[in-house]
Amino acid sequence: MSQQAIYCLKQLVKKAETQPERKRDVLLKRQDFTMDPQDPYPFRSADVLRDFHAYLSTAEQKMFISLEWEKHYIGTSLERIRLHDAKGVAGLLDYEYLPDKLVQIEVGIQRPPDGHWLNAVVDQILDAWRHGKRKYGLTIEQAARLNILVDAVLAIEALPESRILDYRQFGARQLGDSKALLPIVSTLGQIYRVKLDKPELSFEDVLAELNLVKMVHPVLITGPLKFRAGSQEINSAVRPYLGVPGDLLGKFSVFNSPSYLLTIENLSSFLEYTSIIEDDAIVLYTGGYPTRRFQRFYQMLISRISAPVFHWGDSDPHGFQILKTLQKLAGEKTVLPHEMEIQNGDPFSDEQLRHIERLIPVNPPTDAILSIYLEKGVGIAEQETQTARSPIKQA
Repeated sequence: MSQQAIYCLKQLVKKAETQPERKRDVLLKRQDFTMDPQDPYPFRSADVLRDFHAYLSTAEQKMFISLEWEKHYIGTSLERIRLHDAKGVAGLLDYEYLPDKLVQIEVGIQRPPDGHWLNAVVDQILDAWRHGKRKYGLTIEQAARLNILVDAVLAIEALPESRILDYRQFGARQLGDSKALLPIVSTLGQIYRVKLDKPELSFEDVLAELNLVKMVHPVLITGPLKFRAGSQEINSAVRPYLGVPGDLLGKFSVFNSPSYLLTIENLSSFLEYTSIIEDDAIVLYTGGYPTRRFQRFYQMLISRISAPVFHWGDSDPHGFQILKTLQKLAGEKTVLPHEMEIQNGDPFSDEQLRHIERLIPVNPPTDAILSIYLEKGVGIAEQETQTARSPIKQA
């Protein structure tokens, strides 16, 4: 059996099976015959050359291919191999022919209900596989994940908006395996980036929009709020802060007018702020990118207060992306950036600058900072490099 010949025949089949619309014959030319660039056809070994021709002749006798020779001064040589029957060659090689493989995959797919938007996504994935490509990060070798993906999307859509789960909880309760969601996090992220029209979000941030997170944490709060838990009221006007279960976020009241509302992106900065700043304000830890449940709470809170609103986060595209999300939730009220205008930050990469450019517009104060960053090309700083300061006591 000639490995060189098998290599050539597989190349022909792969070309044919991934180009189903191709009208011209599939050819393999002499320069592409060799597996080893250091040993081109007609090869150094006479035995290798003989076996190569013999194996190809077997395929030609079955009319799967034709061999095209050219005469030269010192003899003849094989110049081209022309494919006639890709499926026949695949059978000869005991190679799983892509169109047949796709038929088996399609039979095994548990489709969403008719009319569901996910059917179009499944069709896109299958069409990409039909052409030997990947889609949403999935290759045909990962076809087993397709049904998991369908189950995951249907389960996500059935979750109450107030319900938040971590990846392992979701996998165990909705997919029957605590680890089932992990391999498709990036695929779900890519799909929902398009579905939610949020191309700038990371995969994890997109899933946070769906109330799926790596780990569920209580919302950390300090300020004049009361949350109702059954017949009890929980007062968050405590120092340094209170951890409020997410299920209670929809049942709250504001009992005193705060001097301001401040959201803080990172935990260490929130802990520092609440331990040393004692303003009569509402201070919230967003937990990085805010979940959908946090966003609903934030929007309700904004509508119930008249105080100025601030956000303190990293001075980088992700930090300003969070601010932009909060600004959309705040409506006509401006979310002012706090400690996010960095004079001597690190340089932005070209991709980060493009991201910043796409973020604009956010709001006038934020756009002014971002415009300076675009002009100077520097300004990156982690939030933790900045000391906690009150936004209303900096004069």
